[in-house]
This record gives sequence, structure tokens and C-alpha cells, in this order.
Amino acid sequence: MPPSRCTATDCLVWFYIYLAKGQADIKASGPLSIFRGMPKKFKGENSKAAEARARKAAQKDAENEKKQKALEDEYWKDDDKHAARKQQRKVSN
Repeated sequence: MPPSRCTATDCLVWFYIYLAKGQADIKASGPLSIFRGMPKKFKGENSKAAEARARKAAQKDAENEKKQKALEDEYWKDDDKHAARKQQRKVSN
């Protein structure tokens, strides 16, 4: 039998001993209910946090798209010096 006054860890130890021996009464409102904790006050999604996540994701996508476009433009850039001189001669005539 557990002492009348015990610390939380002592009570847990006694409870587990009783549970192991099959002496504990396990019901929804029984001894296990004290170990479930307080019910959560807020169930659902934080709307401000969801909006912030969506905004950050959109900003990140736009930044990635801009980087991808810059890489593609760099790849297709025309840097042929001979063609540029030829074009310049045609324009100056």
C-alpha cells in the first residue's frame, strides 16, 4: 500500500507496481486520467502562422524562379566577339 503522502515520482512508482500486479483499476476516469495532463485549449491551426508560412513559401518560390531565370539567361547569352564586331560594322555603315 502506498503511503498517504508521496511525491509525484513515488506515486508513479506505486501506480506502476499496482499496474504490474493487476491491482490498479484502469478506467477512462480512473487513475490514468491524472497522467493525461490538461486538455489543450486550442485545437486547430494558427491562422497567422499559416498565412506567414504561405507568404514565406511564395517568396521563396519567386526567389528560386528568379535565380533559375538568371541561370537560363546566362546560359543563352550571346558572347561571340566576332559576331558582335560584324554586327557593329553593319550598323555603322
